[in-house]
Amino acid sequence: MKHKRKLIFITSVAVLFAYLMLGTAGLVSYLANRTLAEQGLNVNINKIRLNPFAMTVEVSDVLLTYQNKSVLELAQLSVETRFGQLVNGNIAIAQANIADGKIVLNYQNDTVSLGGWLPSKTEEKQQENNTTSEPLNVFIQQVLLSNINVELNAQRKHQFVLQQAKISDSEFSSLAQRVNAELVMQLNNEPMKVTAKAEQLEGKWQLDISEMQGALTIDHYAQWIPEPWSSAKGQLTWNVKAAVNQLEKVWSVELASLTFNASSLAVPLLTAGESKKALLGELALSSNNTHLAISTINSGELSASLGTTDLALTSLQLPLDVSGQVSNFSLDSFNVNAPSSSIALMADAQGMNAKGIVTLAGSGVSWIDATNNDVLLKLAQLDITDLDWALSDALSLNIPALSLGNGEFSTLAQQPQGLSLGDSALPPLAKWRTVNIANIAIKPQAIAIEDIKADIEQITVVKTKEQPLANLTLRSKNSNEAEQTNTQQTSTEQANSEQTSNEQESESAQTSISLGSVEILGVPNINYYDYSLKFPMVQQLQIERLWVKNIVSQPITTKAEYSLLARMGKRAAIDVAGQLTPFDPTQGLSAKGTFTGVDLTQYSPFIADAIGHNIKQGMLNAKIDFAVDKKEIKGKVDTHIKAIALSPYIGKDDHQVTQNNLVPLNLAIGQLTDDKGNLDIDIPLSGNLDDPDIGLTGIISLITTKAMKEGAKSYLMQTFVPYANIVSVAMMAGGTLFAINVDDLKYPAEQVILDDKQKTFADQLAQILIDKPKLQITACPVLGKADGISGPVKTLADKKISELKAMGQQRFHHFVDYLVDEKGIASDRIVPCASELSTKKAQGHLSFSIK
Repeated sequence: MKHKRKLIFITSVAVLFAYLMLGTAGLVSYLANRTLAEQGLNVNINKIRLNPFAMTVEVSDVLLTYQNKSVLELAQLSVETRFGQLVNGNIAIAQANIADGKIVLNYQNDTVSLGGWLPSKTEEKQQENNTTSEPLNVFIQQVLLSNINVELNAQRKHQFVLQQAKISDSEFSSLAQRVNAELVMQLNNEPMKVTAKAEQLEGKWQLDISEMQGALTIDHYAQWIPEPWSSAKGQLTWNVKAAVNQLEKVWSVELASLTFNASSLAVPLLTAGESKKALLGELALSSNNTHLAISTINSGELSASLGTTDLALTSLQLPLDVSGQVSNFSLDSFNVNAPSSSIALMADAQGMNAKGIVTLAGSGVSWIDATNNDVLLKLAQLDITDLDWALSDALSLNIPALSLGNGEFSTLAQQPQGLSLGDSALPPLAKWRTVNIANIAIKPQAIAIEDIKADIEQITVVKTKEQPLANLTLRSKNSNEAEQTNTQQTSTEQANSEQTSNEQESESAQTSISLGSVEILGVPNINYYDYSLKFPMVQQLQIERLWVKNIVSQPITTKAEYSLLARMGKRAAIDVAGQLTPFDPTQGLSAKGTFTGVDLTQYSPFIADAIGHNIKQGMLNAKIDFAVDKKEIKGKVDTHIKAIALSPYIGKDDHQVTQNNLVPLNLAIGQLTDDKGNLDIDIPLSGNLDDPDIGLTGIISLITTKAMKEGAKSYLMQTFVPYANIVSVAMMAGGTLFAINVDDLKYPAEQVILDDKQKTFADQLAQILIDKPKLQITACPVLGKADGISGPVKTLADKKISELKAMGQQRFHHFVDYLVDEKGIASDRIVPCASELSTKKAQGHLSFSIK
């Protein structure tokens, strides 16, 4: 009987053990569903194995549904605990494995639910009650999770896959909080990985991130991005290694390394009330050994020191709104480099102080008007070396070197109305190879620059009747109206000029500007197109020397020194030096120098409208010496004009001489010239800049008192006898005057370069000038029918006239080059003449006169 009872007991224990090991799944499911059913939940557990001796639990194939829809699935769960800790009221997990699971979450109305299920208020209250109980101590030796899928249903479906997770040597107790975690996962098919250790012990909190890398696509999360940036697009990647520490009320961050990349970015911007997008091909940020400290004591303090930091941008496109016009700013690349500990920040309740040193480099800078494709600015390279900045009450900058490489400014996509350049594109307003600026210092109310050296390629200025600078881009849409208004207010502004000057001085007192020197290098070409005249004028200069030194705004009367040497074509030159007050030229300006070999025919358009005469021929040499002091002009110009001749009157029909002491200008010039057509005049400069009087009365007096020159000398007939094959002498005006005629040098259609036969003619003409060193010649291009004049000149288009005249000037210049370069004739002995169009001549030619 005793053995029978013992057998029954052993059998009962075995059955109970077997039931616990193999048969508890149904019981657990039944008991759980009695409570869950009230919430619309149902759980089904396929298998539970409980080993009370080994303190292990194994669960397989768990399915939780809500309203008959699966919200949680788990293929495997196994947990091994420590009995000794359970006895002490703690949970100690020696080993746990969770694998092959799926969780369905819904996001709606800023709330996350388990497949639509939310805990009832009773359960929430119960949870609150649970939180008031004594905290439970949990110890984890190792927990492994693998292949856990989380599905989040929001405006779009998000898929989170926890591929592998490991939590080890972790503790959650009243004495310490410690966790070691390694996570490998995917969020919407984009990889993420975290390896970190966190610990809280005795008031100190520490987080060490050995590795945190990941990637995401911005527009996947548009639902949680605030307006107006919710339409942003792009991809982000990052890799971080850092340590975060907290002791009492001081937090510190040690960023060992950081790399951050953004690609294919499209970020909305608010411009003029419209949302436009800035586009960025790629952004790459890297930083090492960065320190950040934050104190929450009182109002809080913040300090930061950046380690070696590099920022690189690629293919940036940025829409801008300037003066009411939309433009597009872009660059191919931009790099920022900061050496270790070169950037520091301090902030507290009193304010913020920051300082740093960075080097910047950009390439492929482009700024284009979006409406008409005008180029506002193009820059191949931008370099800023060791920019030293500091921010306290205000920002201050020190830049040892700034370089702008291969740039252009203000290029019109279409020619301004009224221009006739044919198919040729209008050059940019300015184009340069390099601009180097040294030692820039910007402080509150003070800007100082040591020097600027600009290697300029060309500058082009276009003037029309409507715009004084017609090729300046980015004009205000109402610029014409504004200019008209300014013109109407001119008299009022002049009346208040003294008040305006005082206001400007007051404004300039706010910010002082000093510039050691500005120097133009590279022999730039200056092109000036004036289409405001009846006959357009084109002027070309080459700057061989231009510098300005000691440019200072305070006091405003400080004078700067300048020097200019410019060539006009191959022969003419301007050489001027002096002083000026750059911030108010009316206070002080002086100029002393020379004009040599200036072809006056190109200035015909300037005087034709004013005096009714074109300059047919002439060359200017002048010495200038004058000064302006407080708007008062004092000085003189010694002028020597060679072979001056004006055309017959071409002005209004009612022009006539009404006073006996006046004669027509062309006749007066003829009276004043010597037998070579030369004219010497000293022009006094005196008066006020607002109402200039440049000695006009003295010129008229000189013209009207000059007597008719003597008749030509009879010896001229014998002088030119040896050269009778190309030169003839004819008597005129009853034998009192002589005209020296040189045969025309004829040109076939479209020819501009001398052929051998024409060079033989030029050789003989050169011999005359060699034999007679006091003689000079005037050469005038004449275009005939063979050159393309098919009808009356007045019926030709402006473009055709310009092309024909340009051909005539080319013939003249090639001829002069031959005499000067090959025969050694001084260029100032060959006087230029304006091109003439004639239907009376069949063939184009150069006509000559000798004096």
